[in-house]
Amino acid sequence: MKVYIGPYKRWFGPYELAEKICFWHTPDPESDKENYVERFGEYLSNIKPIVSFFEWMAGKRKIKVEIHDYDTWNMDGTLGHIIHPMLVQLKKTKHGSPNVDNEDVPANLHKPDGSDEWDADANHHLRWDWVMDEMIWAFETSLSHWPDFVDENGVFDVEGSKKYYDRRANGFRLFGKYYQGLWD
Repeated sequence: MKVYIGPYKRWFGPYELAEKICFWHTPDPESDKENYVERFGEYLSNIKPIVSFFEWMAGKRKIKVEIHDYDTWNMDGTLGHIIHPMLVQLKKTKHGSPNVDNEDVPANLHKPDGSDEWDADANHHLRWDWVMDEMIWAFETSLSHWPDFVDENGVFDVEGSKKYYDRRANGFRLFGKYYQGLWD
């Protein structure tokens, strides 16, 4: 597998143009004039040729992906080597958190009863951190050797094995459920 994904292109569009054209404008919180640049940018963004020009200038992000037969033989393992470090990096650099359902976190992190779905309470980011930790753990375990659930007497730990694989399956389930929340 060979993957090259270049950086996002720097966007310059109608709102940025409005700021450049109105360079003398300084926002005044007491005045309606601070919205002037934004209104001008909105006006420019409704002119199709201007928007098309900026899209053309920005170009496309360079992406090249080459997949070999052996990459898909153990695809879950191959993807684990990519997803795990990306999740670790995302957790370090995240600037926000999506909404997480109470059913996906321990009771001590639940949203208060009666709270609006979109309200951010004191545990809002802690819920996402918990979900991220579970996803990271699941992908980390997918990269390591299978654990040995046999004790020194040769007895297989059925309970321990079930807990381990249930937690791992839940981490993968959370990854799927919150896939669109994986942004910085």
